[in-house]
Formats: sequence, structure tokens, C-alpha cells
Amino acid sequence: MSLLNQLSDNKGAQKVRTVKGRGPGGSKGGTAGRGQKGQKARESIPNWFEGGQTPITKIFPKRGFQNVVSKRKYVPVNLGDIQARIDDGRLDSTKPITVKEMYDCGLARITGSGKKNGIKILSRGAGALKQPVEIVASSASFGAIENIEKVGGKFEARYFNGLALRYLTKPEKFERAVKLAEPTSRRDIEYYSDERRHGYIAGKERPSFEQYYNYKGKVRNTNRKSVETEFVDYASRKAFENNRTVSFAEFTQ
Repeated sequence: MSLLNQLSDNKGAQKVRTVKGRGPGGSKGGTAGRGQKGQKARESIPNWFEGGQTPITKIFPKRGFQNVVSKRKYVPVNLGDIQARIDDGRLDSTKPITVKEMYDCGLARITGSGKKNGIKILSRGAGALKQPVEIVASSASFGAIENIEKVGGKFEARYFNGLALRYLTKPEKFERAVKLAEPTSRRDIEYYSDERRHGYIAGKERPSFEQYYNYKGKVRNTNRKSVETEFVDYASRKAFENNRTVSFAEFTQ
């Protein structure tokens, strides 16, 4: 005997939608349960509305802020997952494991709608790490760095912007090579200069004025014309370094 005709959902699994505003025959007809006239009958009122008086969110002052735009978002990759890819033959432990290798083997998705600021190595599953590996990523936890060095490996924290991540993961979409950018914000410079984080610029000297602009005694014009402005005296140069407003006449004296 077939029981297909007796199958049904459990009681309460489906709820009948209340039909409103379809005539006086039902309990929600006519005014649809909103009553006669008034503000609440004509439009929806937000939960924070206090009847017209000054809301509590405006009475008390605010202090500080959170810069959500500049917050770094990394794709987490565990050491245990890296070892699993090595055991499967999808990663070569004899070569440096970079963003490209981790992207190709399916460890991280850092492009498209899920675009992040790079990869962060975490120490979960670190006990499974067997052989020394050299990993280059945007960031790593202190526990992950400790476990990598425990087996004789090496880690380097490297700065990548969005363009660099796109180029490293999908170089076939670029007609020519892309030069990797250097960190510009103070937070990134301090992070990648920290020896505890194994930053790639740790222990290196900060670039001088000439090295930064790649011109000895000159600075390129920002409008990309062939004209080059030359610093004729030491005072104008120091004023530029100290971020003081300098008139064009001082450069042409």
C-alpha cells in the first residue's frame, strides 16, 4: 500500500500568511489592524522614534570613532591546512609558499567579491607540521610564527595592495609585469618594520629624500609633463620635507 498520499508536514511547519486590507469580512480587513487615522495608521514609524522629542542618541555626546574603511581584512589560512596540501602533493615544501601557491591550491580566495587585504597564517593544526617551510604572506599570528620556526621554517610578512593581489593570483590578465607597491600608511610601515612580526622591511633604513623620489635634487612634476622642478637651495628642500607651504617663486629664484 502506498503512503505517498498520507505524507504531510509536521504541525506548525507552515504558517498561513495573514491577509490584510481585503475587505471587512476578515479580522484584518478594512484598516488592516491599524485603527482609525493617526500617524501610526498612515506610515511606518522606526523603533528609535520618540514622538518628536529629542532622541537619546542626540542628547549625549560621542567620543572617538572606528575607521571601518581602513580596517584590514585577511583570509585566514591554518598551518594544518598547509600541511594537508603538502601531503596531497598540491604544495611543494621545498619552494617558498606565497600567495600565488595558496591561491592555486584552493587555500584562499582573495579576489572577486570576497577580496581581502591578503592572507594571515594561523597556528591551528600546527602540530601536524612536519618539515620546514618558507611562507610569505601578509600577516601571521605569533603562535604561527613560533611553530614555523620550531620545525626550522621561515616566515616573512609582506605588504600587498589590491593590484598586487590581482596580479599575483591572475597574472595572465595583465599585459606586463606590475611592480609591487610599498606601504604608505604609518600603521602599515610600523607593522612591516616590526622584527617580531617578521616584516620584510624590518632592520632596513628609511629611504632618504632623494631615494624616495628617485631623483637627486629634483622632483617629478605631478602632472606628468616633461618639465622638472629643481630645488635650488637647501632651505626650499627642508621646507618641503617639513611639510611647509612653499610658493612657486621660491623654486624659480
